[in-house]
Parts: sequence; C-alpha cells; structure tokens
Amino acid sequence: MMFVLSTAVFFILAFPAINSEVVDFSKCSEFFFNGQSPVIPGILVNSNSQNNNYQTICQKYDGRYRFATLYDTTHRIPVFSAYKVTADVRNSETTVWMEEPQLELPSDEMGMPYENQATDEDYIDNNLDVNRGHLFPSCHSGAVPGKNKLNERVNIPSFMWMTFCCYNSSSESWISQAYWAPNQDENKADNVTINEISLQELQILLNKEWVNVVQLFYSNCNKKVIFHWY
Repeated sequence: MMFVLSTAVFFILAFPAINSEVVDFSKCSEFFFNGQSPVIPGILVNSNSQNNNYQTICQKYDGRYRFATLYDTTHRIPVFSAYKVTADVRNSETTVWMEEPQLELPSDEMGMPYENQATDEDYIDNNLDVNRGHLFPSCHSGAVPGKNKLNERVNIPSFMWMTFCCYNSSSESWISQAYWAPNQDENKADNVTINEISLQELQILLNKEWVNVVQLFYSNCNKKVIFHWY
C-alpha cells in the first residue's frame, strides 16, 4: 500500500464524468497516511482549510472517491493531489477539461464565468510554450507557486514535487521518498534527471520556498505496525 502526494500546474481531471465535492478531507481520508491530511500552517489543519482561498476537494467518480485535491483559488492551481496505490496503476489521459462549479459563485454575481479556476483560454500564449501540467490520475508530478503569472491569471510554479509513504513488507516498516525539479524549459538532449531526496529534505525545501513547518505525512511516515494473529 502506498500513499502518494503530488502537485500540479493546474486542475485537470482524467475522468470524463467525474463528480467532485468541495468538502473537508475527512470525507475522503482513506487517501492520507493514517487517515490524516498534511499539516500546512495557515492553509490546512485537521483536514480543514484554514483560508478561504484554499478549497478541499474530494474527487468522486462512478459512486466512489478516487483522490483528493487541495486547490488554490488565488493562484488557480492545485497545492497537491493525494491518492493511494494498491496495485498497478494504469494512467489515462483525456482531452476533456473539467471545471468545478462549487468553486464559483453564480455567474451573474461574479461578472465572469470562472473567477476561481483556470480555463483553456488561460493557457493560450503565442510567446510561451506552456501546458496545463500534470495531476493524478493523468500523471504523477507537478508545484510551489512562483512569482510569474500566465495571462495575469494562472500562477507559473517555481518547481514541482512528489512524495510517497509506502509499507515495506520485508522490513515490516513504513518508508518514504520524495522527488523535485525546477519548473523550467529543458531540452531532451540535456539528459536532465529528477532530484531524488528524502521526505525530510523535501519538507525543508517547502519550508524555505513556501510555508514554514509543513508536515506532509502523519508522523513523517513513521508509524509502528501492529499485527494481530488469529
């Protein structure tokens, strides 16, 4: 069993008919290690958003929850998506762009159709080669907010990261690992590699670049496993 947290450039859903719910993460706690979501001071504590600019979304498809997303409506990008891997995951992609109506006020009150999330039009820029980025279940990476915006609406992240907390049956213990990379143009010929670091190193990086005292997994993915024999 593996619990994964990943980030993304934008909120794109790989299921064509998904029903998401803007509710606290206690509704889909199965996607978090020990049932507890990350602790991000001032943003997310005890599975609840601490700031109206951040929305907790339980992504639902075909009658059951599939993953969870913390969404930043100010920067119009996700903070992270959380999901659980128990077998081979076959990712799928779709050209269907999904919006979350619960993130918006009625259009007659807003003055524009999508105030709190990006649309296809936001990614049209003749001077830049950009894409929407990656978000489970379409892909496994993604993003710390940067200083620049695309079309004055969508934040361009400074770097992307992913981390997991996984049970190792051989050692009968939980282990973790993390990855990160700057969000910048690169050529395939450059043979750029993704940086592999520890969970603790990633949290130090997030503390420096984003929010202080971030804890991504309960007890830093360190929990005693108790087996009951019958």
